[in-house]
Amino acid sequence: MNYSVIINTIKAAIQQGEFGRAFNQFETVELGLTSHSERQELLYLATVTCRQQNALERAKGYAQQLIQINSKHARAHQELGFIYLVQKADMQAAKAFYEATRRNPALLSAWRSLTPLYLKLGNQQAHDIAQQQVSYLSGLPREILGARDLLNEGQIQLADKICRNFLREHKHHVEGMLLLAEVGIQSKVYSEAEFLLESSHKLHPDHLATGIEYLKL
Repeated sequence: MNYSVIINTIKAAIQQGEFGRAFNQFETVELGLTSHSERQELLYLATVTCRQQNALERAKGYAQQLIQINSKHARAHQELGFIYLVQKADMQAAKAFYEATRRNPALLSAWRSLTPLYLKLGNQQAHDIAQQQVSYLSGLPREILGARDLLNEGQIQLADKICRNFLREHKHHVEGMLLLAEVGIQSKVYSEAEFLLESSHKLHPDHLATGIEYLKL
């Protein structure tokens, strides 16, 4: 069985909002026969589909299976947060969203969900931090937010490509330069990272994050 075809079919159904059709596809899947990466992707898609179909316990089961396989899967934690929100389990939802943002700080939806939760739970300091992150991420260009998300998910080459394409049109954009420097650091291309941070710091001396990263090198 070609699971890549099934995965693409499920993704297409989800993108079109046809969650019933996506749900039916899982009846043909034997997870034990899939590769490690396919299993993770299918479990994630199953979680999203079941949550959208309001099959919350089944969705929770898929998410927990995925976290057992890969505890760093940020979106699995985020899905648990959405499930707990519907179930009005605020503390569990906050913990799940926090775990999601800890593993991928660029998950804007998780930060947006955390902001009212922290306020409801009476944690003003955490609320203020979450609100700051929402403001910061909301202000990023769509391409840079997407590339930062990809970098946090370990897709370094794709993040690099998107960031470079963006900088061709916005040559001295401070967040673009900072992100490309971070890509360079993760790729161990330290000379390019240092050049980018030095150049960015000269162009944008008041940008705190750039200054901090420059001092680290």
